Amino acid sequence: MRFQKRITITKGLSLNISPSGLSFTAGVKGASINVGSKGVFLNTGIPGTGLSDRRQILGTSGRKPKSKRIKSNAIDMNISLDMDDTGKIFIYDEHGDEITDENLMRKIKKTDIFKELSEDLCNKKKGEIEEENSKFIHIFKYTPGMMVDGFLPMAEEYEIKPYSVPEPTLDECRAMLEEKAKKEVSSLLFWTNDEKRHEYVESHMATEYQKLLEKWQKDRDDFEAREKEVKRADELKKKEEYEKIQKELHEKSASPEDYINKSIEHLLKSIALPLEFSLDYEYDGTKGYLLVDLDLPEIEHLPLKKVSILSGGNISIKDKTKKELNQDYLTCVCGLAFFFAGTLFNISTDIKKILISAYTQRVNIKTGNKDNEYVYSVVFDRNIFSGLNIANIDPLKGFDNFEHIINVTSSGEMKRIEPFHSIT
Repeated sequence: MRFQKRITITKGLSLNISPSGLSFTAGVKGASINVGSKGVFLNTGIPGTGLSDRRQILGTSGRKPKSKRIKSNAIDMNISLDMDDTGKIFIYDEHGDEITDENLMRKIKKTDIFKELSEDLCNKKKGEIEEENSKFIHIFKYTPGMMVDGFLPMAEEYEIKPYSVPEPTLDECRAMLEEKAKKEVSSLLFWTNDEKRHEYVESHMATEYQKLLEKWQKDRDDFEAREKEVKRADELKKKEEYEKIQKELHEKSASPEDYINKSIEHLLKSIALPLEFSLDYEYDGTKGYLLVDLDLPEIEHLPLKKVSILSGGNISIKDKTKKELNQDYLTCVCGLAFFFAGTLFNISTDIKKILISAYTQRVNIKTGNKDNEYVYSVVFDRNIFSGLNIANIDPLKGFDNFEHIINVTSSGEMKRIEPFHSIT
């Protein structure tokens, strides 16, 4: 059931009840403060003129909903949109109150402003969910390139930030010119002001919009150039730091085997992943074999939501099915094997093969206690690994390039296996 109710507590103070929660409004018409789950908003305006402003002065949601004014024959008001965890969109007026009137909602949804705001909101939410999923599931894409001669930096590369300022729109240009016309176009024949201001706006639209667009493009190009410079400086700094560490490790090591063990210890302290892991290892310097036991993160740590586009352009946010979670977990943990293999191979060209055996904790139905169960075991060969384009593989199918053991059901669940105990 959808409802909204305003209860007057005392003069100048009211309680607002709606599906989005409780909020309080204090003040009088033209000057009031609204406090609710979305933050603290200051509402100002001149009663009877239609002139009003609403701005967030304190926030609890972490973001301020984008607000725009709808001005047509049927509607003249500011609206903002928000979305719940299912992808359902709610419309709010300039006071932060949810609009529930079906007739008004139908009119609002027909406007270009609503379509623009809803598309922006859907794209933002979709991007957030997809980015969160990718960060956890596609860890294999962070596998470093193979070392050929010398050393590669182990630290995470600097990511060039996208230019966040949106491209200017004709609506924004028009609004800017309308404000400018109010200041510059004025006549004693005040009844002609609206027409003259309209003519001013239309005559300047093309040139002003072109100026806005050119400035935005220049600002974007300047920003991207600065980001590339920052990335180059960051890469050089990390390379110098890494080479310094490697030199120190070499000088402190009694043997190549001692160096590799110390390098692995240092490396494990510096790796930052979005999931918890634990790694035990043993290095055989006579053969160049590295044996690794990997304690995997649990499936419960993965994002549980998925997003899809509906026919009308809106989005639907749902919980993943058990099979979908299994498939995501499979990609994640198999990808971890490639990530660690690539990272460890880069410590030294003396490492020829790496055996990674991965396990997770599962309840033993006989004892009721959690036991370690191995779910895959893979022997990575340096020569084969160096020829792969890891970022484009399917991690599970990628195991087929190497000697491996894994048992996956049709639903994507990994069964218990007996791992390799040595490299032959």
